[in-house]
Amino acid sequence: MRLRPSFFCRLPSVMKVILTFLLALPLGIVSCGAQEEALRFTATPENVRETHDAFACELSFDLGGLQGKTTAYAAIALPVKLSGDGYPSLRLFAAAAGGEESLVASTTLGKATPTTAFLGVTDFLNRGVPTSRVTFRVRQVAGPAPGATILLDPARPVTLLASPEATPRYSLDEMLLPIWASSRAINETLIPVSSEGAPAEGRLLFAPKGELVVRDYALNTTYKAGADYVVEGNSIRLTETSAIPFLTEQQLYPPSKVGSAETVESVKGGYLLAGERQFNPYQVAVSYDHEAPWTGPVPSNGEGKLSRTKEKLATGSPLKIALLGDSISVGASASGRGGKPPYVPGWGELFVRGLRQAFTSPITFVNPSTGGANSAWGTKVTPFFLAPEKPDLCVIAFGMNDGNAMPVETYRTNIGAIMDQVWAENPETEFILVVPMQKNEAWRPLTPMDGYLAALKTFESEHVAVADVWSVSEHILKTKRYCDISGNHVNHPNDFLVRVYAQVVTALLAPPEKQAAPHAARATRNGGTSEMMKPNIIVILADDMGYADAGFNGCKDIPTPHLDSMARNGIRFSAGYVTAPQCAPSRAGLLMGVDQNRIGCENNNVTDIAGLSEGTTFADHMRAAGYRTGMVGKWHLGTKPGQHPLDRGFDEYFGFLRGSSWYLPRAGQESIAQILDGRKPVPVGGYLTDAFGERAVRFIAENHAKPFFLYLAFNAPHAPYEAPAEEIAKFAHIKDPKRRTYAAMVSIMDRTIGRVLAALEAAGVERNTLVAFLSDNGGPDDGYARNTPLHGWKGDTFEGGIRVPFVM
Repeated sequence: MRLRPSFFCRLPSVMKVILTFLLALPLGIVSCGAQEEALRFTATPENVRETHDAFACELSFDLGGLQGKTTAYAAIALPVKLSGDGYPSLRLFAAAAGGEESLVASTTLGKATPTTAFLGVTDFLNRGVPTSRVTFRVRQVAGPAPGATILLDPARPVTLLASPEATPRYSLDEMLLPIWASSRAINETLIPVSSEGAPAEGRLLFAPKGELVVRDYALNTTYKAGADYVVEGNSIRLTETSAIPFLTEQQLYPPSKVGSAETVESVKGGYLLAGERQFNPYQVAVSYDHEAPWTGPVPSNGEGKLSRTKEKLATGSPLKIALLGDSISVGASASGRGGKPPYVPGWGELFVRGLRQAFTSPITFVNPSTGGANSAWGTKVTPFFLAPEKPDLCVIAFGMNDGNAMPVETYRTNIGAIMDQVWAENPETEFILVVPMQKNEAWRPLTPMDGYLAALKTFESEHVAVADVWSVSEHILKTKRYCDISGNHVNHPNDFLVRVYAQVVTALLAPPEKQAAPHAARATRNGGTSEMMKPNIIVILADDMGYADAGFNGCKDIPTPHLDSMARNGIRFSAGYVTAPQCAPSRAGLLMGVDQNRIGCENNNVTDIAGLSEGTTFADHMRAAGYRTGMVGKWHLGTKPGQHPLDRGFDEYFGFLRGSSWYLPRAGQESIAQILDGRKPVPVGGYLTDAFGERAVRFIAENHAKPFFLYLAFNAPHAPYEAPAEEIAKFAHIKDPKRRTYAAMVSIMDRTIGRVLAALEAAGVERNTLVAFLSDNGGPDDGYARNTPLHGWKGDTFEGGIRVPFVM
C-alpha cells in the first residue's frame, strides 16, 4: 500500500476536517519540512578507459542504506570533460554475479565542457537493491565521425544522489490520469498574472465544482480559500493579502531587457521572460472536481495499431523501448529530472513507468536523446545510437528545434530516414511518432511547425502510430497562458504538460480496461463515477511510545517492519508534535481540534471536566460527512454520562474508558477486566493488543462498502509492562529485562498494525484509505522507552515529551 502527500488532493468536503482535526495545523501539531537534503553515495572509478569514442569505467557504491527502501529520485552524477565535435552517448549497466549485465540508463551529452552526465537509476533501485554493494559499468557508444573523447574530471567526485522521500509527491495513477477523460483535475498549473494593476489571476481549464486544493509547485504549501484566493468561474483571483506569488504582465513581456533577468526577443516586439529557473516559483498547482466536458481533440487510443507491441504487453513478453528526441525527451524542465519536488519524471520515463505498472512485461528502456537536437541530427546518430539497439518499439520525438526553420517536407524526409535505418536492423520494430507541444508563438512563429502533424500522419499504419501532443496543447492554450504550462516560457513543458505528453503516448498502448485503471480510485462504491469517492480514514494512536522506538526513527533493537513500510511508502513527519505531553490532554487536542486547556483538560485527571461532554469531535464531523465511525482501544476522555465514545460521534466502540488496562488476564481470571463492547462489559482473553487488532480488522471487513473512519487507540506500550513469555523470548539479545518486555509490546503492536493494513488490501480499499500513525506523547522516564536524541520525557514540555513518531 502506498500513500502519498498528493492523496490530499482527492479528499472531498471532509478535507477541512482532516486538515484541522487530524493534522491540527492551527495547533502546530505537524511541521513537515519542504525537502530533505539528498542522500549522497560516492564511488572511486575503476577500470577507467579514456580512449577516443570508447570511454568506459566501473563504479561500485555501498548502498546498504537504501536496501528495503524506495526513493522518489536517484541518479549517478558522473563529472566529465569533453573534447571533439561529436555528441558522446553513454550507457549504464548494472553488473550482476556471474558477469551478467542489465541496461539501467542512457544519456547523450552535448558539447559543453566540463559537464556532468546524469544517469537515472530511480527505477532500478526501486525494484530492490540486491546487495549492499552495487556495481555499475559505464560505456560510451561510438558515434558518427569525428566522435568525441570523454575524460573524467578528477576535481569532482562521482556521486549517486538519492532523495530521502520514498515516492513522488503524487501517484503514478494521478500523473497519468488523462485530462480529456476525467472529471478530476490534478495539480493543474497556472501563474497568477496582474495586468495594469488589477488583482493577479490565472485561468483553469474547467470551472471547479466544490472545494479546490491550491498549492505551490513543489506541493509544500497549501493556500487558503478566501484568505489567499477567490474562485470566479474558471478563474482564480488573488486577494490583497494573498501569500501566493504572482507576476505582472510587464514582467512577463518587458519592453526591454531588465537587469539580470533572462529574456529573449519576441517576434511581436520587445522581450519575453524566459529561462528554466524563472517560472516554477510562481506556478501554483490546483486540484479540483469539475462537470464540464473536454471540448478539445481526444488523442488516439491506438485502435488497430502497434499490434506487436500490444501482444508483447498482453503476454508479459520482454519489451525493449527506445526514445530518440530533443531536450523535452531528455526530461528538461521536469522536476524529477532535476531531483526536485514533486519529482515528476521526464515524459519518456513516466510513460515507461506507467507500462511497468499496468503490465507484467520486463521492459528495457534506452533514451539517447539530447538537448538542442533536431531530426537532421537524428538521421546522423540513428545508425550508431538507436538502430543497433533493435528496439521492439521506437518512439521518435523531434520537431521543437526543427520548427524554427525546417520545411515540412524536409522534416518528413528525416523522420522517414530514421525509421528506415531502424527497420534495416529490425524489420519488426513499431513506431510512435510524437508531434510536440506548441512553442510560444510570442517567441517564434508556429510556421512551419504547424505542418508537422499532417506530415507525420502520412506514416500511420498498423505498425506506426502518431501521438498528437500538438493539438492537445493548442486546445489548452485557448484557455491558459503559455507560462501556465511551460518550464521556460519558450519551448519546454512543465510538470503538468510533461504529464500530458505521457498521457497522450500511453493512450496508444493501453487497452480500455487499462486506460480506465487510473479512474478506479474515483469510482463510487456502487460502481458509479459521478461523484468522487470519499477516502477511508484510519488514525492509529500508540500510547507512551518513545520517539526513538520505531525503525523509521532509527531504532535498532526493536523491529517495526510495518510502520517502516508506511514511512517508506508514505510520509514520515520528522517534526511531528502533539499538543500535550500526557495521555488525556493529548487525546483531547487530537479528537476535539482545540487546545485542550480551553476545555479544562490540563492533565490526566479527567474525573470532573465538563468540557469533555461538550463541543464537536473529529468523529462527529466524519459522521456528518457520511462516514461510518468506529473506535477501538483506550478512551481516557471521561466516564460520566455524555462522555462515552458512543455519545461523542462514534457508531461503534470496543475498548476501555480509563487511562490504563492489563494486557493479560490476572491470575485465576479468564478475561481482562473492564473491556466494553459498546456499553456492555464483555470477556476478552488472550493479549489485549491482539484483541484490539482483531476488532479493527472486523470493523474494516464489515464496513468497507461505505466510507469509514476508524480510530484505533492502542494502550501499548503504556504501563503495565507485560507481554506473553514467548514474545519476550524473541528479544533475548536485549540484556535489559525492562527493554526486552517493552520491545515485545512494540513488536506485537507493529504486527497488529500489519494485520490492519492487510485487511484493507483484502477488502480492496487500500488505495482509497488514508492511514496515520502517531504516539499520544513521548516515552516516560522509567527505563523502558527511548526518546533519543530528544531531551525530556512524558510529562515534560521539552521535545521528548511532545515530539512523537508520526507517519502517514
